Amino acid sequence: MDVAARAGVSRATAAQILNHSGGASVRVGANTRARVLEIARAMNYRPNRIAQQLKGVRSKTLGVILDTVNIPVMYQRLAALERKASALGIRLMIGQVHQDPEVMSAYLHDFGSRGIEGLVCLFDLIRGYEKTLQPLFADVSNVVFHGKAMVNGGMCVRVDGQLGSYLLARRLIERGCKRIGWEFWSPDDEMGDVRRAGYEKALKEAGLPVEQRLLFYPEQRSQSPTPSGIEQALRHLIDREKCDAIMCSNDLWAVGLVQALKSRGLSVPGDVAVTGYDNLDVSAIVDPGVTTIDQNHEAYADAVIELIMNPAARGEGRVTVTPELVVRQSA
Repeated sequence: MDVAARAGVSRATAAQILNHSGGASVRVGANTRARVLEIARAMNYRPNRIAQQLKGVRSKTLGVILDTVNIPVMYQRLAALERKASALGIRLMIGQVHQDPEVMSAYLHDFGSRGIEGLVCLFDLIRGYEKTLQPLFADVSNVVFHGKAMVNGGMCVRVDGQLGSYLLARRLIERGCKRIGWEFWSPDDEMGDVRRAGYEKALKEAGLPVEQRLLFYPEQRSQSPTPSGIEQALRHLIDREKCDAIMCSNDLWAVGLVQALKSRGLSVPGDVAVTGYDNLDVSAIVDPGVTTIDQNHEAYADAVIELIMNPAARGEGRVTVTPELVVRQSA
């Protein structure tokens, strides 16, 4: 009202210009629009989004919760989500919780009080963590989880991890590898079971034995490998089991193993082929470049936004994204 009075226009005209509303029912000339915007800037006017929501105006804001597991990949996924949201005029509010249920609860209450239209949960479910979190999400609506819906009525977007590992194992088999070792950062990550199923499927199809001793889990559970973890992997998979290929849980482990193998005087992929997972930037710049899986973050972001913003297109509320094999020199 104050801006309209100073600009000498009606309240409806000022509202259309400042809130991008009103449609064709109120026609505004370019000079009038420029005058109103200039006066609004001089008065430091900003629309009150909370007040608008009380009148039924959509917030066009989504909440995003990040956790600390697999952060490099989740940051890439978040970037793709932000690009998609920005193109649609949607803003993101982001919280990182560090596997702390109390912080998670605080963010859920905060986001809810700000009128978000939906919530995106970008974190993997570690065994036991799910039961702790379920009560917190019991009354949260329009939420998309990563991997699987954690509560009844929840939605989810997942990347087909079984297919990703299957594609990598099949690539190694086609290269003639016979003893394919498998490193995964933690046996507690449920995605490990999914991806191992793809690895085992490819071995069985090729008539190769599935051997438990070719599986390696580091003593220190970390997605970022330590020097001791790399050495443990080499002792187990190379020295003891004589593997001619290693499938790694992510690109960081793959790069670490490539460098360690080279320091031992072994060639990659001549003596030992290595694959990663996630298609991080480092996988392309290391020598040799790492064969890996791209998780198709753009398709993931499209699916998340569609589920939250378009109820008519939800179906069962579950979307599976197809990953892509990226072939480089390491395998």
